[in-house]
Amino acid sequence: MDSRFAKRRQRYLRTVRDPRRTPAAELITADIDRRSISHAEAEAERKGAAATRPPLAGYSLVGGAFGAAVVGVAAFGRPVERPSALDLGLIAGATFKTARIVSRERLGSVVRPPFVEGEATSPDAAPAGDGLQRAIGELVTCTRCVGTWAALGLVAARTVAPRPGRLLITTLAVGAANDFMQAGFTVLCNAAEERRR
Repeated sequence: MDSRFAKRRQRYLRTVRDPRRTPAAELITADIDRRSISHAEAEAERKGAAATRPPLAGYSLVGGAFGAAVVGVAAFGRPVERPSALDLGLIAGATFKTARIVSRERLGSVVRPPFVEGEATSPDAAPAGDGLQRAIGELVTCTRCVGTWAALGLVAARTVAPRPGRLLITTLAVGAANDFMQAGFTVLCNAAEERRR
């Protein structure tokens, strides 16, 4: 609860303990505070209930958009040869990198603000609102959820425009490999520092 409401509640409780010793003006203020506190508590309870209820209509719209995108790519994309193991590895790496960018990194924070509460650059940002806004907020804060959409986008790029799609996929996959190498290097440096101590 907000600290100002906590202070109002304390003042209200002090005032109503002995109304005969309390001036009328304070009793009126206490009554106003009581109503404010009740309203604030009811609002917090309503928000809490909305946060626990899944936005099924929003999920349906997001799922429908995904299905429509799959149908659109299948209908308008060029036929491509069966992907090799290398192609699948590159797409997997590119999907990983794209999902991290959208849901965790600062670069992707440009997408998140309308759909999350608090600081959009924080990896701990929570979905905001309800309905479609909340469903998209849950999507853009979940690396696995974004990964599915990223995979569709990358496969679509490879299908609709093979040369630029391949370039994009390769670049993102190399970026993912770089992330793993940087993380591994950091672990090795920390382990060496620990041994030195």
